[in-house]
Amino acid sequence: MVAPNRQSMLASPQKPPRQKQPGKKNSRLCAMPSAGRSGAGLSLAVGLGLLALAGQWAYHQRASLYARIPLARLVLDAACRPLNCRIAPWQNIHAVEIESSEFLKNPDESYALHVALRNSSLHPVAMPALELSLLDADQQLVVRRVIAVDPAVPSPPVLPPRGQWHVDATVDVRLPADLAQRDISGYRLTVFYP
Repeated sequence: MVAPNRQSMLASPQKPPRQKQPGKKNSRLCAMPSAGRSGAGLSLAVGLGLLALAGQWAYHQRASLYARIPLARLVLDAACRPLNCRIAPWQNIHAVEIESSEFLKNPDESYALHVALRNSSLHPVAMPALELSLLDADQQLVVRRVIAVDPAVPSPPVLPPRGQWHVDATVDVRLPADLAQRDISGYRLTVFYP
């Protein structure tokens, strides 16, 4: 009798390699997703992300779009109704120009302010606030006052395209005790949106 080889006893019996049968797919390849499905899902996700980004941009630019694109008004009105959002007038400070201004001292120690604003754009813009800075002889700031929506200075909420607005108002300037000795000899007027 032939003694079994120790090495052959420890080795496991080898199976013959499996033969591929024609018409039968390899099961490992079927478990992987197809390129068409993952590509379509990725395209859908990217498309939805871009749509959401465009919607967010339109929401934040709604006043500008509403003023500049007449056809957008219908879409924005319909979109804002369920979202309960408000379309405020477009705040385009670059379109608002101070056409003329004058600041004079009245005999009763009050001051008269005369201002003319002009909208240089082709679209309506929101009425800005005015900032009046009073200066001394050295052009140093003495006092600053913001003139926004004030009953003493009535203003429309919107400046029409190429429209103007004139105001003549009396401005009461009360200087603090430590500044009372300084004479007001100049002023600076700027427009801004609060």
